[in-house]
Amino acid sequence: MFCSIGKFSELTGLGVHTLRYYEREGLLSPARSQANRRVYTERDAAWAAFYRSLVKNSSARW
Repeated sequence: MFCSIGKFSELTGLGVHTLRYYEREGLLSPARSQANRRVYTERDAAWAAFYRSLVKNSSARW
């Protein structure tokens, strides 16, 4: 799987802004295309699912 940030957002259920935040914080590191666009892979999807499960199962209340 190689997809853009919009498609990856749809597939993972994480917002585009959340994905960009995770990248800024070093939690995700998608590859870049020649046009400098983010390209997400299966590895990124696995990490995104892990982070999402951490948030979902967190006992913290925001």
